[in-house]
Amino acid sequence: LRVSKAKPDRSVDRVISERKWVTTKDLELLTGEIRQPVVGNWLTTAKLLDATRKELAIKLAKNSEALEISRLEPHEQAVLATLPDVVVELGRARIKGASSITDHPYVGLFAKAGVTPPDTKTLDRNIVRQIVQRGLFVDVDGIVFHVGALEIARQSVQQILRQQPQGFTVSQFRESLGITRKHAVPLLEALDRRAITKRSGDLRIGGARLNGEPPPT
Repeated sequence: LRVSKAKPDRSVDRVISERKWVTTKDLELLTGEIRQPVVGNWLTTAKLLDATRKELAIKLAKNSEALEISRLEPHEQAVLATLPDVVVELGRARIKGASSITDHPYVGLFAKAGVTPPDTKTLDRNIVRQIVQRGLFVDVDGIVFHVGALEIARQSVQQILRQQPQGFTVSQFRESLGITRKHAVPLLEALDRRAITKRSGDLRIGGARLNGEPPPT
């Protein structure tokens, strides 16, 4: 049915009611009628719109780790964008004023631990993953460091290379920081990835960013 010949009647409202959520484009294809969307590019009933707003508000209130937007239905995402006092950070939504994941106690715990971080097996991996996504933690094959640990490691490398410009071994790096291979190896791998160090045979030498600002993680 062409739009110009459409005869809007209660059947259009029935289509919306039956489908619960329908885009303006789909409604036009189904009925030939063009209607203004109620939210985003969606049409629904007033009752369902109100119910969805309440459901999202409850989810936000209950989810202390912030709500992952990608897990919401498209129409829910559209409604979320209309809710007051909602902050969106890196694909996650939370109520304005609520604690961000970056304020989680794990952040302070790992910052204090430096180059000898705690084993994440005893921690909530979901929270750790979120902090990694926000750039405060670095995960190297399951060993997780606070970004501050990379700066500690960088300074140690600078000190070693001042004395041994030809390069250094993993053992020498480990001894300079007083750590075991468990942490020394992943730390060096993290530095390699950021061009702070690079391999040269069995040794490591300074990378392009050794003496520059610590690169973003």
